[in-house]
This record gives sequence, C-alpha cells and structure tokens, in this order.
Amino acid sequence: MNILNDFTIEEIMLIKNCNTRDKKSALKMLRTYADSGDPSINETSYHTRIKLHDVTDQEFNELVDYPI
Repeated sequence: MNILNDFTIEEIMLIKNCNTRDKKSALKMLRTYADSGDPSINETSYHTRIKLHDVTDQEFNELVDYPI
C-alpha cells in the first residue's frame, strides 16, 4: 500500500482523529462522523470507510502512524 496514493490527507487526518489503533473502532467512529450533518465530512467519511475495509490491520497502523 502506498498511503498517499490510496488515501487523501483529509482521509488520513480523519482516521487519526478517531484516536484508536483498532480498525473496527475507527470504522465505527467514522460512521458517527457521517451523521454530523456536514456534507463534506459525510462524503469524506464514506470514502474513508470504503477504503479502510480493504486494508489490513498492519496497514491501518501505518496510516495511524503516518507523519502529518
């Protein structure tokens, strides 16, 4: 996985904002972000969740640790 080719900076920041090292917990948190009412957050959260389903736990940890 090439993080910057697969995820936007906004998506990485949204993942980091979940403040968890557990992919399932992050997916759950991203669902709550989708309920925020802000269309841009809803769209980013949706695309991030779709992408996260395809990453391994190790790749998820790389995302969380990615230096931004």
